[in-house]
Amino acid sequence: MNKSNKLVIINRAIPGGGKTSLIKQIEELAKSLGRSISVHSTDEYFIQIDEEGIRRYVFDKKKLNEYHQNNQETFKQALESRIDIVVCDNTNFESWQSKPYADMAREFGYKILLIDFKNRYLRNPHGLWMGCCAMHQEATKYCKTL
Repeated sequence: MNKSNKLVIINRAIPGGGKTSLIKQIEELAKSLGRSISVHSTDEYFIQIDEEGIRRYVFDKKKLNEYHQNNQETFKQALESRIDIVVCDNTNFESWQSKPYADMAREFGYKILLIDFKNRYLRNPHGLWMGCCAMHQEATKYCKTL
């Protein structure tokens, strides 16, 4: 049984489902606890910066496969570098989409935390998504035990 203290987080949700917002919180927490973290999102490859320095998302379907390959390669490089927490911040709506990331995580002996936002519309009294709260608690607990 592998007792790795390294973690891969794989998000699963529709665009706008809160994946990136939660990962930003986890990223801040990990850094505050002195943990290394690397976030990998295929969407980042579609970001262009205009003349005013404003970031814009410009989707090009012809580039999608290439950008997914690039994202997987940088994800693998983070695993090879033994980063504490490596995140796949894609939609991964179908299980086959997250499979390459999960396979790499296993290959390098990382634990896997799948964040599934299917209960996104259930909110607590503070207006936070219940699934988000539960995953944040789990990630917080894990970050503190690394």
